[in-house]
Amino acid sequence: MKKDIYAVWLVVVMLFALVIVAHADEINYDSPFTAQLNKPIICGDNVQVKQHYLDLGYTPVIRSTSAIKFKTIVYLKELTPKSGKITDIVILEINPGETIACVTFAGKEVQFNTNFWDEFNATIIYLDPEKGEPI
Repeated sequence: MKKDIYAVWLVVVMLFALVIVAHADEINYDSPFTAQLNKPIICGDNVQVKQHYLDLGYTPVIRSTSAIKFKTIVYLKELTPKSGKITDIVILEINPGETIACVTFAGKEVQFNTNFWDEFNATIIYLDPEKGEPI
């Protein structure tokens, strides 16, 4: 009889400990990266993904390479050619081997900081002299 009572109390204590752990607050490390999103991304063959967006009328406008050799390319789509009205944006991330491209963002509500663009448009941009290739 006593063994049954001890077993019941042991189970109750273990369940209580499990409930406390399951409902514990997250630790705030004073960093903007304490929470992570489980966000799906779409990936495919680098050449095919780039061609897909070119065929849809997107133009690559910004390219950057990270310290670990991942590339990011920003594609914009104009309402009509040379209208200057941007309707869509797609951001691709390409692995260091340049075999896989992933769509990290795609959206329709594109907004620009006009102060930035006024100064940016007046700046001459040179291509990478080593590669000599456009974006």
